Amino acid sequence: YDFDWYVFGYEYKKAKNEVKEEDNIYLKYSELLLKAKATDYISGPAAKDYLKEELLTSNGINLHWMDYSNYREYPQLHPPFEHTVTILDVLFNNGPNTLNFLGNT
Repeated sequence: YDFDWYVFGYEYKKAKNEVKEEDNIYLKYSELLLKAKATDYISGPAAKDYLKEELLTSNGINLHWMDYSNYREYPQLHPPFEHTVTILDVLFNNGPNTLNFLGNT
């Protein structure tokens, strides 16, 4: 699956009230992880808005939430520092110095 395109298609159908059961994004997430024989899934805190934990745990997949609050702060374009951004933020703000800011302090 190309998951990003799947999400786009799902959101488009949802906006037009054309969502069918087989389009359910939460079931697809679980299906993808099961096909990969995943036992654990690590996700960022933003996914708490849409990821259905019970669908994963009912299929034997343990869900773990990342906590970025202990990561070292780095220069960001717009202060105050925001911990819940993607790796792209670190890369674009720090370029070759990115490795200095990855991992826990």
